[in-house]
Amino acid sequence: MSGGASAGAFRDLVLRTARRFTEHTTATGLRVLVKENGAVPGVNVTLWYQAGGADLPGGRSGLAHFLEHMVFKGTDRFAKGDIDRICDSNGGSNNAYTDLDHTYYVFNFARDRWEIALEILASQMTGCRFPGDEFEAERQVVIQERMLSEDDPSFLLEEAALRAAVPESPYRYGVIGRLEDLQQVSREEMVEFYRRFYRPANALLVITGDVETGRVIEAVERRFQEGPPAISELPWDLPPEGDGPYQPGRPGQQRVSLSLPAQLPEVKINYQAPPMGHRDAYVLLVLNNLLSFGKSSRIYRRIIEEDQLATEAWFSYLPCRRPFLMELCGQARPGVEPQRLEEALLDELERLRREPVAPAEIDRARRQIRVNLLLSAQSLEDQSYLLGRTALVGGLGFLDHFFTRIEEVDPEKVMEAAGRLFVPESRTVAELQPEPDAGQGGGGA
Repeated sequence: MSGGASAGAFRDLVLRTARRFTEHTTATGLRVLVKENGAVPGVNVTLWYQAGGADLPGGRSGLAHFLEHMVFKGTDRFAKGDIDRICDSNGGSNNAYTDLDHTYYVFNFARDRWEIALEILASQMTGCRFPGDEFEAERQVVIQERMLSEDDPSFLLEEAALRAAVPESPYRYGVIGRLEDLQQVSREEMVEFYRRFYRPANALLVITGDVETGRVIEAVERRFQEGPPAISELPWDLPPEGDGPYQPGRPGQQRVSLSLPAQLPEVKINYQAPPMGHRDAYVLLVLNNLLSFGKSSRIYRRIIEEDQLATEAWFSYLPCRRPFLMELCGQARPGVEPQRLEEALLDELERLRREPVAPAEIDRARRQIRVNLLLSAQSLEDQSYLLGRTALVGGLGFLDHFFTRIEEVDPEKVMEAAGRLFVPESRTVAELQPEPDAGQGGGGA
């Protein structure tokens, strides 16, 4: 099969797997995506909210993640512990996650019991009670989670790098938030955050599995009859970034140095990056694979195998709704100075700026993207995640043009984007140097 035919076959297979859905909006403004899939006798129900680590009311960080904990502590219909008990007794499962842009709640049930998830989610959306004793108890849980993270030198390096690289970005505090915010946030602030963001018109419900679309829409309309109206400050679609070349801000190169008890030195290099959907994002997704996917990738071959400078090293670009960062990271081998690892990592980016990438390398990266996307849409839960995330971050039409844009990436586009994006003026370098006898604090530069 030719390369073009192979790419088209993969595209069609992924689109058949992930796209065949029905879109509906309820009377209360809840967006619903239903994908029928009778191959498995089960149903996944995932409810997404546009509320994540980037939402900082009054500058207060960590509220979305804290709230994710609190919605299981009691609603108008379910007492603390009821939700897990009901899921277990009906052979189902549930989980919840918060990322930089969203919070989402995941339920899996047999095909004859999936409406239980709607009852729970509808109650969580409008009926959370926030008992004072539970609020304080859960505050300690998230504080402990935060403090456990601080025991990880890599987490502290990541935080320091974020503060230096994007000091004004809503992403600057990550998902869990600052310790002082978790200690000081009031129950009233939590309730206000909940009322602002947990409303039908700020949510997306994705249902995949052995269902009938008409029955699903009827059940959703019945369960989600109530909810506060939409408010204009929460747009579904952010202002378009345009298809022109992404121009990163150029505040000048930033450097951060930490000395912490750690086993090995680490280096983290950040560059400003475009949001999902921007044309440059597709070049960076190809570079994800070309630079650090598998043992044939450039970074693995040179940094780990040939020069033996690092125990692990990678390039990562995870596109978000707003402009954020891409990162180039490595953990040095014993005896390797961070500066030597940094120079080698930066030289791999310089290669992209000065030498055209061989077409065969780009073809391999494209194939890896196609296979990974197909594998990411195998289970019902994976399909719901793919539909939800692409709808919220890239728009419902994202998959329609994704493969076309990936196929358009060529050596010239890679070289041009690398020359524009990997510039010292938009670079932040964070270095961790082990200090086995030092205290728990770190120094910044």
